Amino acid sequence: MKKEKLLIHICCAPCFVSPYEHLNSEGRFEIMGFWFNPNIHPYQEYSRRRDTLKDFAEANNIPMIWKDEYLLEDFLRKITYREGDRCRICYYERLRYAAIVAAKGKFDYFTTTLLYSKFQNHKLIVEVGEALAKE
Repeated sequence: MKKEKLLIHICCAPCFVSPYEHLNSEGRFEIMGFWFNPNIHPYQEYSRRRDTLKDFAEANNIPMIWKDEYLLEDFLRKITYREGDRCRICYYERLRYAAIVAAKGKFDYFTTTLLYSKFQNHKLIVEVGEALAKE
């Protein structure tokens, strides 16, 4: 049986571990990780998250795609005078690249570990992700 290709946008290794283990144990998916988190602040936090994910991915032989670009100034420009839409803009930026990578890589699905975090707006993430998937 051919596995379905799944691209997972990863915000950080701790939010990736449980979903990865669950999805991997099902045996249904060929899982590829995707790192793109351009607005994590401060830069030291961005680096810690990236480096911890690299260690986890290497230790578990998880294939990864890295879009290692720190674009905080660009993000701040986009949210200026739109602070109330900060989360929507952030989700859109991350998931837009995940959708592009998924389409180019002929993945069957894409998702994000942002859905694992209890601190995120899951309804909004799904709304943005589904809109991008249709595009």
